[in-house]
Amino acid sequence: MSTVSNRITVTLQPNWSQIFSGEMIIVTCEIQGGGDTGWTYEWETTSSNNPPSHEYRINRATVSDSGDYRCRGKSDYSITEWSDKVRLTVSRKLKHLSFKLKMSCFLMFSFV
Repeated sequence: MSTVSNRITVTLQPNWSQIFSGEMIIVTCEIQGGGDTGWTYEWETTSSNNPPSHEYRINRATVSDSGDYRCRGKSDYSITEWSDKVRLTVSRKLKHLSFKLKMSCFLMFSFV
């Protein structure tokens, strides 16, 4: 198996600076100039999940999904280098606090 020099990139969707638990995330691996057929994908993550697809889906993110993600492509006769790592940070959702403020109105009358 020979190593090919195709550039490989990893992107996050949504590409937000802050991801909260419960959100869906798609990590995509793209081989530039490699076409879409004939490749299987290998993922290096903090998870044991390793789908052979170019998409790594996290349906309900948890804090434990945080970490570095990278991938590479394999075909029958070739393999790419590993992509650069992409860091995913998942934060716990903040609980919304609501306060009710009771206001009392006092009317003051002065008699002259």
